[in-house]
Amino acid sequence: MGRFSTEDAAQRALTQLTNKGVRTARVVVERKETNIYTLRLPAATDALRAKAEGQLRTALSGKPLRACGT
Repeated sequence: MGRFSTEDAAQRALTQLTNKGVRTARVVVERKETNIYTLRLPAATDALRAKAEGQLRTALSGKPLRACGT
């Protein structure tokens, strides 16, 4: 019936629908909220990149560093 940026907004819309007689509508999470962080190292050498990747491996959950724009 609609997409809302907050759960409160969705609940308000649900209340309005309920007041109009709709009984089967419900609020669901479309997708889990995620956080994205960007670490920019514009002057990184290959050696610095390898060192950073090694030290950040756990924090990155095993994902490799990528060049910006890829």
